[in-house]
Amino acid sequence: MSLKTWLMTGLLALGAKNASAQDAPVPQPDGDSPLKEVKTLEIKPNLEDSASVAPWQNVQETDTSEIKQKPAVDISKVAKKEQDWAKSDIGQETINAYRDAVESLLPNNKVTKLNTEDVFFLRLLYEQTDSCIGSYPNSTLEYDPRDLLEMDTGELGAKKAAIARQFRKTRKNGKYQCTVMAKQVEGMTCRLPEDMLDIERAYQMEAGYKNSPNHSIREVKNGFTDTQYSPEGLIWIDRKGNTPSGHIFPAGNGDEMRSVIIDGKKYDYPLSVQYSDYLYGFNSTGRRGSKQHYGKPCLVADNEYKIGMYTRLRELGNPAVEEYRHFTPLAKEADVSEFVDLSPKKMYQQFTKNKQTLLTKFNCDNNGKPKLITEMRQINWIKERGGWGSGKAKKSYKRVNQSRRGGNRRA
Repeated sequence: MSLKTWLMTGLLALGAKNASAQDAPVPQPDGDSPLKEVKTLEIKPNLEDSASVAPWQNVQETDTSEIKQKPAVDISKVAKKEQDWAKSDIGQETINAYRDAVESLLPNNKVTKLNTEDVFFLRLLYEQTDSCIGSYPNSTLEYDPRDLLEMDTGELGAKKAAIARQFRKTRKNGKYQCTVMAKQVEGMTCRLPEDMLDIERAYQMEAGYKNSPNHSIREVKNGFTDTQYSPEGLIWIDRKGNTPSGHIFPAGNGDEMRSVIIDGKKYDYPLSVQYSDYLYGFNSTGRRGSKQHYGKPCLVADNEYKIGMYTRLRELGNPAVEEYRHFTPLAKEADVSEFVDLSPKKMYQQFTKNKQTLLTKFNCDNNGKPKLITEMRQINWIKERGGWGSGKAKKSYKRVNQSRRGGNRRA
């Protein structure tokens, strides 16, 4: 059977699966209601933004007493010098993260055993890769729930959420207030580039963030349902859709606790809420009122936010998958497992490419180390009475100085 025939067969089979999945009902809460009016009793994929429910097959909301562990990866053929590391707690965690990362990118590519070369490069990846999201430039990876649950926004994320809580309103007061809130949060943490001061509409902030040296943007795999897993301080942009301006909000930790099992591991997390112009609850569908719907959301992370080993390996493996699908359009949705190399060695090669990209894209210090954050404008937000309107928003910013900062660096 030729490659083209094989791929077409896979695409037809996948299409039949997706058609049956789209018949499933989905909850439809009002996406523009205050927190107390939003109820989400169950987690289901947003079928208006996702072609299939397949990404959710390993995700379930539960307090389950039974957690099924995946079989251990066989390392019996690994040389003694690498086997000691592979048997350690860190080695086992890295191996499991690699297995899960590969199977998330290519579900039919099962990792069952490793050789000495595999373990050698996994150890190098653990020791050398940076956990900062800004160290993975030009990324096209769609983040899944595990990526979000293992992300650490640290003190900066907590500070952003605290600022949003402090300045949120108790009622609506004029247009484009969610955009002003985002500027408030970024300005008070010295993260807002000056060329974003004039932006008024929420959906336009995406273009501003793409040009920011301080931020990274990622898509999410399951659309609005994934925003519930957001760590505090992460910025979310709901694209325009058929709304006038779209929506933007810093995420915060709500009072409701939930649990989910992913890849045999239980995660307890607070259901995320929206610190917008005033407090909104988790919006699982992207609806605004009864007739409007936002476009698919994306997340904005500060470059120094930390990502887990699972996400780092997915970031390093995804370019190989996307490269193959770019040159083989028929393989966009078909199984391409046997054609794509996602070995630890291949991931390490991508890691070295990333380093070179960072050296080219950003300024370097005298030691040749990349500066992930090159220029940060120190901006203070001066709160003025009635200063929430778009006309007064720019006047409320004062740039007090300009500095350069190295940010998180790595060799």
